[in-house]
Amino acid sequence: MYKTRDNLIFGFHGCDETLCDKLVSGQITALNYSENSYDWLGKGMYFWENDPERAL
Repeated sequence: MYKTRDNLIFGFHGCDETLCDKLVSGQITALNYSENSYDWLGKGMYFWENDPERAL
């Protein structure tokens, strides 16, 4: 579906469409980061490059 290009990176976040629309339109300007004890990469926000399924 997505092809890797040297000058373009698709980053996917596992949020719902409503949150995405509010971010893109500027209705909200920041995301909260996760601090769950089970977050295997530590606290933060995760964006998966070229992998929408993994983001979900």
